[in-house]
Amino acid sequence: MNYIEFEIGGKLRGFKLGLGFIGDILQHYDTDMMGLGKLLVNNPFSATPTILFLGHKHDSIRKGLPFDVKMFEVEDWVEEIEEGLQNKNIEALMVLLLESVKRHLPQIKEVVKTTSKKK
Repeated sequence: MNYIEFEIGGKLRGFKLGLGFIGDILQHYDTDMMGLGKLLVNNPFSATPTILFLGHKHDSIRKGLPFDVKMFEVEDWVEEIEEGLQNKNIEALMVLLLESVKRHLPQIKEVVKTTSKKK
């Protein structure tokens, strides 16, 4: 599941955090997955509104709805909600983002080498 919706900016809004979204966020910041992780930690003040903006954009386009939201409006939404970046819905969105990324990254399987001693 890579979709969440909650009330923000006075309306119930959906956010789609699938493959297209992940590609767009990486392209927006001209970074890779490691860079995105660092950005989330080092500058959530930029990353969080951008994630909301692009996630809502992807949801609107997929549903055939007009998307006429400006980035500064999304920043206002975050500033106006209770607890700002620490809001439970924002935290749920970030968990969803991490789950979506994890789901699509190649899984590294640990290989354990055993050595057998012949007598």
